[in-house]
Amino acid sequence: ARLFEHIVVTARPAPTAAGNVASSISSLGGADLARMGHRHIAEALQQVPGANFSRGSGQEYLPALRSPVLSGAGACGSVLAAENGMPLRAAGFCNVNELFESHSEAARAIELVRGPGQTAFGANAVHGVVNVLPRNASAENEASFEAGDEDFYRGHLGYSGNDNWRADLTLAQDRGFRESSGYDLQKLSLHKQQGQRESWMSLSHLDQDTAAFLVGSDAYRNEALSRENASPEAYRKASSLRAASRYTLDAPPPGQFEIARAVVTPYLRHAEMEFLMHFLPGEPVETNRQTSVGVQAYYALESAQHLQLQCGGNLELTDAALRQIQFQPTQGSPFLIATIPQGKQYDYEVLASQSSLFCDANWQPVSGWNFQAGLRYEHMAYDYDNRMLDGRTDDSGVPCAAPGCRYSRPADRRDHFNNWSPFVGVTQRYSLNHQWFANMSHGFRAPQATELYRLQREQQSADLDAEEMTGFEAGLRGAGNKWQYELVGFSYRKRNVIFRDSDFFNVDGGKTEHRGVELALQVKPLQMLELGLSGTYASHRYSNRRISGGEDINGNLIDTAPRHLGSAFARWRPNDSWWVEARGIHVSRYYTNPENANRYPGHDYFNLLGGWQKDHWSFVLRLINATNVRYAERADNTQFSGDRYFPGRPRTLFGELRYSWE
Repeated sequence: ARLFEHIVVTARPAPTAAGNVASSISSLGGADLARMGHRHIAEALQQVPGANFSRGSGQEYLPALRSPVLSGAGACGSVLAAENGMPLRAAGFCNVNELFESHSEAARAIELVRGPGQTAFGANAVHGVVNVLPRNASAENEASFEAGDEDFYRGHLGYSGNDNWRADLTLAQDRGFRESSGYDLQKLSLHKQQGQRESWMSLSHLDQDTAAFLVGSDAYRNEALSRENASPEAYRKASSLRAASRYTLDAPPPGQFEIARAVVTPYLRHAEMEFLMHFLPGEPVETNRQTSVGVQAYYALESAQHLQLQCGGNLELTDAALRQIQFQPTQGSPFLIATIPQGKQYDYEVLASQSSLFCDANWQPVSGWNFQAGLRYEHMAYDYDNRMLDGRTDDSGVPCAAPGCRYSRPADRRDHFNNWSPFVGVTQRYSLNHQWFANMSHGFRAPQATELYRLQREQQSADLDAEEMTGFEAGLRGAGNKWQYELVGFSYRKRNVIFRDSDFFNVDGGKTEHRGVELALQVKPLQMLELGLSGTYASHRYSNRRISGGEDINGNLIDTAPRHLGSAFARWRPNDSWWVEARGIHVSRYYTNPENANRYPGHDYFNLLGGWQKDHWSFVLRLINATNVRYAERADNTQFSGDRYFPGRPRTLFGELRYSWE
């Protein structure tokens, strides 16, 4: 059946049939993405079981994949974001919003590995991988224009030339439904295939006005309040460039093997960002930049005895820097004014190296059975250079009044991290249309540079270890001409979780547990009707004694971790020209603080989509949040500000006209 033969590129070093992968992989194809026409990556990923990417202001988000919504300096290090198999950023220098740098609006597919990313990816693939796959020269040429409420406009041009190169350009602007929350976004992707060499380059630029949290109990329910912005001066500017070439070289096979090939991929990345930290007292400005070069390589062998071996590694060097400056005097209480001086607060550079070795084996001893095993070793090293005065003074060396300055700068230092990551799995196709699979996997991430070197209060150094997650996954999947399904259960334990404690120290030693069941189902009961369901039931809990706000939270549900997530759709296509779709989104209630004292009630809303196609022309209408439900994309609660929300977008209409040609 097509589910088993479908080729996926994300789970292992080389593309392989989905039926040979002993883990959960979701794929959003080009047709799915074209119908949705997502304006934010979260709109696309909400179709995937276990995914709950929480949309912030503009293009911002917080990730969640088989996890609670992850926040804090290292949140981006737990779900790996990649484009064409290449991580968007260096392992120790991720950004929590980095998927807006991928050209997902022009992707041929988006693949998600749910659960640890196995031997193919290593660091940062703790809870999973989101891999955006660019279009190649086989894609049709197209030009499109989309417009919507709140002065949203987007144009796209995609052109394939001479059957071996492709260019995609996307330009978008959105005023935003909240005050001072618009953005301008430009993305360009180039792809070239010439013989056994594949080359690609991606560029992006974002200029965004950023809206802050709404503060106050149930503030998101008030239409007037939901359009306000307490920080109209906030902004984010970000640019990125990535380039790579993948060389595939056939080689004489040794011994009993019949096929041998080497794949080598050198690459270059650069990213820079500036944003106002409106969520901090004094509203400092952070600027950061990073440049990395590296090479990925593996050697693959295949034998007539259905044995596949893939061994390789990668080497990466990164030069990164971060600066935080507060240009205005601190406003607020005497304590804040005394402990947060105006001026430069951090200024450091980090030279980093990452190297790894891995081997992955796939063996089919008898028909229907497939065994997979892999092992990865990874070494991460930081060389940190503080370009300011060490310690907790202002930028001229003057100590703050008691109890001392808020920001602390450690002295120059070097840090090293070594991690082993094993994976074992099995699949068994027990009938023509059904298969079961199981695996035990391990994921890890080294501490991010900001967790190690951007300290606060009395902390002079952060002696952190890598976060690790180990667990088990098992499932059933099947497919026929008019149906397909996947039912999966998982259980993971995470240790050395890095968090900021009540003394504002960056520490490790946290433990959490993550268990759940996921279902993906699609059926076509009639030639004109297709139905689909994606659902998750999960429990994410603290599993060690950590004091927060004076309370023991061992056993509590993790905040911003809904027990139930789901989406469902019904698509009606009476002929080749017309289609209409209704898609519902469900998020259950969840606690908004670790003490489980406050909660958000959850929400349900639905979108209406419809399209018409004739010859080279097509037109799509999208009515988002059709019944104008008042809901929050994200809710939390802090002891300083109480209930906070990012309000969901009200009912919004978009229309897109597209022309395609050969």
